[in-house]
Amino acid sequence: MAKKTFEQAMTGLETIIEDLESSDLPLKQILKEYKQGVELLQFCENELSEAERSVCELQVIQDGAIEKLDIQGEKNKNDK
Repeated sequence: MAKKTFEQAMTGLETIIEDLESSDLPLKQILKEYKQGVELLQFCENELSEAERSVCELQVIQDGAIEKLDIQGEKNKNDK
């Protein structure tokens, strides 16, 4: 099985939410979908955390200095 993407997980979550909002499901199915939703949510949170780490590590080279940007956009200048 291929690794799922963030977008696939989000689509799965949207589908589960729609299913859970319809009151036509039996309790056993509700619990199954809820569990799948929690797993997808954890996957998405992990993917977002990894993306945030990547953004924090982006380096912008400007005028011979390396500026490391953190997620809030603050710059930390390091001499080359």
